[in-house]
Amino acid sequence: MRLLPYGADAVLVELDDPAAVIAMRSAALAMPGVLDAVAGAQTVLVEFDLSLTSVGAVRAGLQSAPLSAARLARAGDVVELDVR
Repeated sequence: MRLLPYGADAVLVELDDPAAVIAMRSAALAMPGVLDAVAGAQTVLVEFDLSLTSVGAVRAGLQSAPLSAARLARAGDVVELDVR
């Protein structure tokens, strides 16, 4: 995992495992001061409010986020769409 600054109030998380993206997004949204977390193919952009948290606190929380297989298994319900 790599954490890259994205302006003054955001961090871009690069993940080695695409399956970990949903777990990282969920963990980020549960952190105090986080406003939004946008998932990409292997990244999560985490935007936060500097009046509620700090860059250091967000980085520490992201680095310690649980990305275990059990956490990944609870990512959500399966949705099937008919494609024509």
